[in-house]
Amino acid sequence: MPEEDWPDGCENEAGSYLSVSQVNEIEMELMKEKVQEMHLQADAHEVPPKEISDRLEMLKEFLRNNEDLRNGLTEDIQKLENLFLLHQKPDSEEPGRQTPERKA
Repeated sequence: MPEEDWPDGCENEAGSYLSVSQVNEIEMELMKEKVQEMHLQADAHEVPPKEISDRLEMLKEFLRNNEDLRNGLTEDIQKLENLFLLHQKPDSEEPGRQTPERKA
């Protein structure tokens, strides 16, 4: 079988196999990097809030089907959601629209 066709966890150059825990660890690190990248982009306003929201929903959907990753990323996802909500508050007020505090 050609090397590029080897499935995950197959023998690598050193002649050893990746264990399930090693594969899980790699997946967890990649997901943490993805969440951190989203957090930095949201914090720096590099990506519109709608796009962050869409990405966050896709990530949460993926994690619903991957309990092991979901358990390890719960805190990181919550921080990202909180940041997203924080950035949404100023945008949710339309100019000229009166909020309950502003009504006379």
